[in-house]
Amino acid sequence: MDIQTFFSSLQQSLGVHGTTLPHSVAKIAATGIVVFFILLVKKAVMLTISRLTTDHHRVTAAAGWIGLLAYMIIGLAVIRIWFEGLDNFLTFLGIIAVGLTIVSKELILNFVAFWVIIWRDLFTVGQRVQVGDTIGDVTRKGILYFSLMEVGNWVEAEQSTGRLVRIPNALVLTQPVVNYTKGFRYIWNELTVTVDPESNWRRAREIMTETATTCLAESGDKPKPPKPVGDEEFIIFRRLTPKVYLTLTNTGYRLTLRYLCRPRERRDSANTLLERILDSFEREGIKVSFQNF
Repeated sequence: MDIQTFFSSLQQSLGVHGTTLPHSVAKIAATGIVVFFILLVKKAVMLTISRLTTDHHRVTAAAGWIGLLAYMIIGLAVIRIWFEGLDNFLTFLGIIAVGLTIVSKELILNFVAFWVIIWRDLFTVGQRVQVGDTIGDVTRKGILYFSLMEVGNWVEAEQSTGRLVRIPNALVLTQPVVNYTKGFRYIWNELTVTVDPESNWRRAREIMTETATTCLAESGDKPKPPKPVGDEEFIIFRRLTPKVYLTLTNTGYRLTLRYLCRPRERRDSANTLLERILDSFEREGIKVSFQNF
């Protein structure tokens, strides 16, 4: 069915004939009907998906993709309704492109950056990322912006602040993008304890190493070096087991435990390790120096 036949059918269904319904009004009516129908279908599909799965991450990701598909279909439908010839459409598209470039280049950059995020797979919903100075868990990806559940800021150890931050997509083109979970699902964390000069620092180092190894085994995590696929980043780690480094200070022996943990367990893991280490130090008679606090 061509566009003219569609308008004629629309006039008959609306009960108007001849020139009573201007051609432009018919196009407006057709556009409204198409948009309403597509949005109705989009909502019905999302309701179906919500009933089929309770995984919030999958529902959110599906909502983003279905929304993008719906808007693309709407765009194509509007083009089909309003532009009967390709030449007219290309002329109109050129005028719109020039206008947007002059008036709102940020809008174009956000749209282009959206495809960069998809093409390069910079992050997905549920991953923890840092863009510029903002750190958070991705809750939504959109055509113009993405949303993060903020962590850190005034809250220590990168725990949630409860704030939802919306960031323009264009920032990924100009700011560093740090992904905490892509490629390697662990991060390195450090825990520092200063032992009194009169204490046995060798035994203290053994206790810290053994405690970290035990905690890692109890968690069931078995970190393995990531294997790159295709054009993914090549990550090299020579050592994945806990290790303690020794530094001399004017207050005693500073022991720094370096260990792997999951990004969202950084504070909990440090707290558990510190409690067990202090308990072991107390049993062994090892004193902790507090002069530098």
